[in-house]
Amino acid sequence: MASLANRFSRESHTTSATDQKVESKLNVRDLEAIQEGFSCPGKGYDNKLALNKEQFTEALSLILNRGTRQEFNDLFDKIDITGDGLVDWDKFASHLMLEFYERDDRMKKLSVPQWKDLKTLNSPHKDAIQKIVFMKNMSRYLTVSKEGLVTMWGLDMKPQRSAKATTDACRPRDLWVTDFAVMPNINKIAVAFTSKEIAFCNISIKLELTCQTKLCDIIDTPICLDHWYNPENPNECILAWGDVGGHLNALFWSQAAINLFEKPSALVNEKEESTFNVSLSDIIQKVAKTATYLRVKVHSDWVRQVKYIPQLEAFMTCATVWNSSLVISWLEKLPPVSAAGRAPDQLPEARIISRSSVFTVHQGINAFDYHEGQNQIATAGVNYHVCLWNPYVVSKPNGLLRGHMASVVAVQFQRSKGRLISLSRDRVLRIWDVQLQVCLQRMTGVFPKGLEVVTRMLFHEDKLRLFLAFNSSLTMLEMKVKVRDRVYSHEKPLVGVIFNSAFNQVISACQGGTISIWLVDTGQRVKNISRSHNDAELTCLVQDPNGSKFYTGSTDGTIKIWDMNGHCHHTLICFGGAHAEVGQVVILKRAVIVMGNSNHFTVFRTTNFRDHYVYPSEWKGGPEHCDDVLTGVALPPNGLITGSYDGELVVWNTNSECAARRMTQRCKRMNEDFGDFLFNVSRLILLTERKHIGSGSKRGANLVSCGGNGIVRFWNAYSCILIGEFLAHAKSSNIIMAVDPTNEYLATGDVEELLSQWQAHVDLISGLAFCPRFERRMFVVTCSTDCGVSLWTLEGHKIGTFGQEVRWKLEAIHRDIGALSIASSDASPVQAETMLESAGPDLKDQRDSSESITTPPLEFRVDNIQPFPEKASLNEICDILSTYRINAWKHTLLGKEYQEGRMRKRQRKQPHTISELPDMSGERYGRPNYGPYYYLQLSSFDPIEDLEQPDFMEHPEDYFMDTEELNSLSNSADIPVLREEDYGGTRDQHNVYNEPEVKKKIDETTLFPGYLLQFERQMLRTNRFINPNNQMQTDSACNKSPDDAQSDMTTQASSILSEQLPPLKTKETRRTSTQTFRNKKEKDKVMKRGRTKSSFSRP
Repeated sequence: MASLANRFSRESHTTSATDQKVESKLNVRDLEAIQEGFSCPGKGYDNKLALNKEQFTEALSLILNRGTRQEFNDLFDKIDITGDGLVDWDKFASHLMLEFYERDDRMKKLSVPQWKDLKTLNSPHKDAIQKIVFMKNMSRYLTVSKEGLVTMWGLDMKPQRSAKATTDACRPRDLWVTDFAVMPNINKIAVAFTSKEIAFCNISIKLELTCQTKLCDIIDTPICLDHWYNPENPNECILAWGDVGGHLNALFWSQAAINLFEKPSALVNEKEESTFNVSLSDIIQKVAKTATYLRVKVHSDWVRQVKYIPQLEAFMTCATVWNSSLVISWLEKLPPVSAAGRAPDQLPEARIISRSSVFTVHQGINAFDYHEGQNQIATAGVNYHVCLWNPYVVSKPNGLLRGHMASVVAVQFQRSKGRLISLSRDRVLRIWDVQLQVCLQRMTGVFPKGLEVVTRMLFHEDKLRLFLAFNSSLTMLEMKVKVRDRVYSHEKPLVGVIFNSAFNQVISACQGGTISIWLVDTGQRVKNISRSHNDAELTCLVQDPNGSKFYTGSTDGTIKIWDMNGHCHHTLICFGGAHAEVGQVVILKRAVIVMGNSNHFTVFRTTNFRDHYVYPSEWKGGPEHCDDVLTGVALPPNGLITGSYDGELVVWNTNSECAARRMTQRCKRMNEDFGDFLFNVSRLILLTERKHIGSGSKRGANLVSCGGNGIVRFWNAYSCILIGEFLAHAKSSNIIMAVDPTNEYLATGDVEELLSQWQAHVDLISGLAFCPRFERRMFVVTCSTDCGVSLWTLEGHKIGTFGQEVRWKLEAIHRDIGALSIASSDASPVQAETMLESAGPDLKDQRDSSESITTPPLEFRVDNIQPFPEKASLNEICDILSTYRINAWKHTLLGKEYQEGRMRKRQRKQPHTISELPDMSGERYGRPNYGPYYYLQLSSFDPIEDLEQPDFMEHPEDYFMDTEELNSLSNSADIPVLREEDYGGTRDQHNVYNEPEVKKKIDETTLFPGYLLQFERQMLRTNRFINPNNQMQTDSACNKSPDDAQSDMTTQASSILSEQLPPLKTKETRRTSTQTFRNKKEKDKVMKRGRTKSSFSRP
């Protein structure tokens, strides 16, 4: 009782205010009162009182002053897992302890950081890296190695530029950089050399590293540096360094942005690129008046690290000595500055050390870090320990973190999470909880190994990146970003989910071998089976048809049969015990079919289920598939349908165990050059409620398949024909599906985490199941590789995720949805949305968490695909098909989104009213409102009274005759003289002849060449024998015998067709034709415009 009370009191501090469980409302006094109530004699454990549900509810109502009777009833159901109907104190206390242990596990998983794989960066350094820093003003990383190479890295961790810091005091091969410090207020870096120099180099994005000032004549070699500046006044800054003599050195500036060091008068007129040396003795003797110097002895050995703490106004140094391992040097307080401020030429005041705090650690300290919020110091000890100190208490540390097996070389706080990161010399990284002082995580074996290693560490908290430098190698560990309010149902990705209607429970299985059983009404986990297949990975989860058992398959080639209490009855060993992946399990009446990575399957007879281990039996039929068999389904009464990766479906007879028929309408052909994923079959479901489709029926579909390319197909399993198909998920390589028990609804999910029309998960969906509850109210259970199992309504509203802290009440949600659906039918969309928001947190919170898309009511069901009447006519079939047509603007998501977008779009302002638009007047003119030329304004042509003929028709001789022909015609003596009456000449009263304007007749002979006209006449002669209207030929043919007529027709046709076209006319021939044509004046009068070609006869 004491342990339970202590744990309960500790858990009460971490319980959220929104937790509505009655267990979280109890305190220690309530537990004591409940224990006293159960201590009465009875029939329970140890002869104590045991209560039934009504007694338990009544007792808690009297003992507690909080909670409702419904909550007490739910608590009783949670405790009574075995279904005995009785609860005693032992069961009550066990239930609370299990709840608290699960909560501890969840909190521990949330507190332990998750890392990505270690990345080894492409480092240009050839020697040991001395320091890694992040420059916030440039958003760049900077590394410096021992040989003086300075490298700038981008946020993508690719080296951008590199430059080398040099000094004239030593040769390049003897150069040794010990440390560097970034001075962002003046855009410089300070680099310390073993030549007892500190160089101040300008730094920019280009990384040119121009050194203008160098501090030389330092007493001891500086080995560690630190810089601080006042954010409110960038002119005030401090540069501190520790040397090999154990001294703390510091330079104070009050006008650093204006002038870091005063140039000598001899160098004032020199170029800016020149470097001038500033001697430390000049600063000590105040010859250089821009800075003041402080030097104090703090350690008897080398100073390993130095840091100025502005919150304490003190310097902190450490060394590997036990008597002065950590020293805090407190500066003397400065007097307040007057309102006028310090004069520009006034020297910064020299600050002295007022006192020192010395911390002793056995064997000394390698490094330290200071947490400003907690006012706590963490030290990396040589003695393998990490100590937590209060800066004002030097006697003993506040905490001692043990676990490292080698000296700790680096420590750093993760301030936002209250963690501490430590690294030891043996390359072991540990994450500590500072408040609990426990190790949360240990990482080893992932870092590069070597002998003598110089190790540096930097944790960039903004980007959650941990940089580790081992000699010249630079590595990075990146912490995974956690999704807020993310609920994990399992630790590993899910492989399947099923719903047991007999117990109203949901069963889910993950790849790690964990099987969980949940209550669908509340989302509570009632049973958890871990390592179900030892260390093998689960691959499938299938339920028995009667719902009493379920089957699980794994990668080791075994199938286990479980009951709802989590007891394993049988283990089926496939493939002779060889390790092979089990893809699908099909349960028949007298056998169990197992499919995997093979073109055949394995069968287990139920008659052999007498022992725990069952081995496969022989299947009479041989392999019928050309590719791997992926899925299958039983076909009553004695059939089996299997689908393979190439899309082929094979129907088997389970009595003869031979292949009966095939369905190859949508399988991959050998000559087709397509990807295999376009044809694979991932799921087969038989519509068992369609009992009217029997053997031999060719109408209707009773088999549904899905898989490659996101297509769902409907088949007639008995006739092996394809009835129909539709694209369910465009641009998806593979999909899965589920059908409700009444065969009315079909749900599909794809690898793009989309379920039907809403986004259900953040990763690919691996399982679907329908949950009929409360008078055929359908819910959908989904599982995904994002380690979550969720419950949804058919409209896409998320009920919750199994495993979440707050349980849901499905019956109350069902009542809210029913009331909302009734009210929304009479309300406007805005009122319906308001009622949804006020329906309660169960429906209100799920929208934001699931990012669901508002979808219209489902208009299409699987039972809509019904067989046509046997004696249906074509018109009746068309009428039936017309009922399936839907309005795309009203019943599709794209149509509704497009209409809403057009309504929200700002209307354009038209310049004026446009009347008589073609799209408005189409019906008026009797034209259809479609077509490519619909928008053209068409009208009848205007009549032309006087047609002006072109010149080539008036004077063809100028266009169709050359000069020689024209001269020959004019000089020819054969042309007859026409009489005056022939061409209409007249004489006046004085017998003077008036010549009329003679217009030449233009005919085909003038326009076209003669060989074309002769070819036309020849064709007309040929047509006389073919034209039935030629009476002469017909009569002569009738008077003759058939044989003679046929002989004459053949002779005449042969003679005509044997004639060849005459050769092209020469100039002489054309001249004779022209003279003949002019002599025949009567022929010219017959040739008129509009006369048909058939009236011309051969001359």
